[in-house]
Amino acid sequence: MAINGKRGRLALAHSLIRRLIAPALAGSLLAGCGSLQTADFDPSVEDCQAVGFSCMSIGDTYREAGNPTMAERYYLLSARAGDPARQTMLGRRYMAGAGIRRDPPAGEYWLQQAAAQGHADAQYYLGLEYVGGKNLPKDYAKAVHWYQKAADQGDHRAQNNLGVRYAYGQGVEKNYYIAQSYYQKAAAQGNEHAIKNLASLADTMKATDPKTLKAMKAASKAAE
Repeated sequence: MAINGKRGRLALAHSLIRRLIAPALAGSLLAGCGSLQTADFDPSVEDCQAVGFSCMSIGDTYREAGNPTMAERYYLLSARAGDPARQTMLGRRYMAGAGIRRDPPAGEYWLQQAAAQGHADAQYYLGLEYVGGKNLPKDYAKAVHWYQKAADQGDHRAQNNLGVRYAYGQGVEKNYYIAQSYYQKAAAQGNEHAIKNLASLADTMKATDPKTLKAMKAASKAAE
């Protein structure tokens, strides 16, 4: 079912409401987008699919129409269906208050739900949140945990950021050789931050005591 533009998406969302509530009530609710916040119904994923549109897309429609309450309702419905990409999107929206209310604990919950399914994006963004300390308490150990999982899947952003943690000893024991390894993996994928970090790390290693470097190298070998 092809839907073109915002007007088409709104029309489809409105048709869903007409299917779910009494026509008389629907008429008053559809008089203006703002009044949609008063709608009192609990749609299902099947209801969304019945009109040929995903709950996520209907949520986007309400967000674009300036209705965060209804947008959140449909985003939640979509995330509860279990798709990790949609759970990640909802988690990020809760963290930023992007189109819905800001709720960092809820954001953490949905990112963790997706990360537990092995979704590399969710794992990477959890790492970011635990490093940033803005939405969640700063916790380098948790950041390393999730960066590691994403890095193991080849996520170059996580590989670079994990390298940073090893370079500075944040959440892990400082080790320039392990940092270098992750920077190299990320740089091989074209990550510009990793390329710059490799150059900076090379200078740092040149200025580091040889005994320290030897100990770090031994530790890196033991960790392989």
